[in-house]
Amino acid sequence: VELAAGLVCVLLTARLARAWGIGSEGQGWAALFPAASPAFVFWAGSGMETSCFAAALLGAVLLLRTRRAWYPVAMVAASLLRPEGPYLFVVLWAWRLGTDIASGERRTAIRLAVRDGAVFTALFGPYLLWRWVHYGSWVPNSVHAKFQLFSGVQFLLFDCAQYFAVHIIAAIMVASVTAL
Repeated sequence: VELAAGLVCVLLTARLARAWGIGSEGQGWAALFPAASPAFVFWAGSGMETSCFAAALLGAVLLLRTRRAWYPVAMVAASLLRPEGPYLFVVLWAWRLGTDIASGERRTAIRLAVRDGAVFTALFGPYLLWRWVHYGSWVPNSVHAKFQLFSGVQFLLFDCAQYFAVHIIAAIMVASVTAL
């Protein structure tokens, strides 16, 4: 699935280039950019959700760029994959609202912003409520584990306490090798 999502990312990058008025040669270079990135290729084959999230996000930007009403649905997909999805929806939502207001379509801009927010909330809201009822938290547990204050220090101390002898032996070996 991740490799297929990686391929979708490459194709969506070319489509975004076309949507922004870049010629066919530039579209090829744009598609080559993620395809030639070792980090992108690695994570596309890792089995993690990274490529699926990137594909959903690129799809949302493409849908937003082409003025289609489906970008909130793509952002719901991104939000189900990664906890930063809702924040990125707010960024895209505000960008669309701002560009619509700047183009002089204030009434239409507000109507579209309300519609987009309502679609996103109607689709993502029940999942978020379920998370709260079922787990007692708005965000996945992995977010709490990764972003606690001094969580790295806590992990290090727990790791040292659990594997104290191994760390002592490793420290002695490192000291011996560096002394030579």
